[in-house]
Amino acid sequence: MGYFFLFILFLVIIFCVAGLYTAFNIGHNKKKPDYDILEYNYPWHEPEYEIKIKQWIKTIPLNYIKINSPYRYKLNVLSIKNNDKPKWIILLHGVTMNHKSVLDMAYMYSEMDYNVLLWDSRNHGDSEGENISYGYYEKYDLKAVVDWMRNEYGQKIKIGMHGVSMGSGILLSYASGVRDDCSFYIADCPYSNFKKQISNVSKNTIKMPDFIISIIMFFAQMFVKLFFKFDIGKINIGDKMHRIENPVLFLNCRDDDYIDPAMTQELYDKCISEKKSITWFDEGKHGGAFGKNREAYIMAVDNFLIAIEF
Repeated sequence: MGYFFLFILFLVIIFCVAGLYTAFNIGHNKKKPDYDILEYNYPWHEPEYEIKIKQWIKTIPLNYIKINSPYRYKLNVLSIKNNDKPKWIILLHGVTMNHKSVLDMAYMYSEMDYNVLLWDSRNHGDSEGENISYGYYEKYDLKAVVDWMRNEYGQKIKIGMHGVSMGSGILLSYASGVRDDCSFYIADCPYSNFKKQISNVSKNTIKMPDFIISIIMFFAQMFVKLFFKFDIGKINIGDKMHRIENPVLFLNCRDDDYIDPAMTQELYDKCISEKKSITWFDEGKHGGAFGKNREAYIMAVDNFLIAIEF
């Protein structure tokens, strides 16, 4: 009996340690090395396109602003006002990245003659915040940014949102959990259920049976609540897609090796918007749809914006 008790205690300790490790990997941000924006490096190794983006960066006013989060920290945003038209795009980057990682998309929208705002999400880039929460708190940060934009540039401005990976999760969390008040949303490689996403990553990493992953996730969820003050089980965008009525474009690569492409299809299927669209690319893996399929990507975005008359 004593050995059995010790064995059970040993298993509990192992699962606790695994859950704690998973929880801290969820909450802690391993930021990518930063660099000066004037030294922009296009990650897809296309020198000619990189030169175009660098030349564009040198011509635009780099208007950095600090916006107050409702959680008492500062959010860093870059506002690029290309013209006096009342049309704006908010660009949202992925995890560990910052606003500079979506400068290629900012250039795309600038070429389309839109104004652009790029942010560093909570605990990324030059924004403050103690940890990441994958949309749990960020959706309210995004509300603060939208409110600031309307106060600064006029209540009647039209705003669209375009996010990649975590950025798409944040904008869909905003539209489905705070308010559906933007002209459109573009979600590139989004997750539908964050707890399931972490389970999938854990399964691929440690190659354990589903029931063991479930136990580890139980402890991970508990420790995230304890140390980082949010519930990964409540980041379930799929269950809230019926709240989004404004246009949504979903983009992803069929070979996405980090977030299951089936999640993109699930979100599209559950979206009730009468103006929804989905575009698939054969290659690009996770977050690489634009870099690997730039012309087709731009065409998909442009066709969507024409279709919704933005």
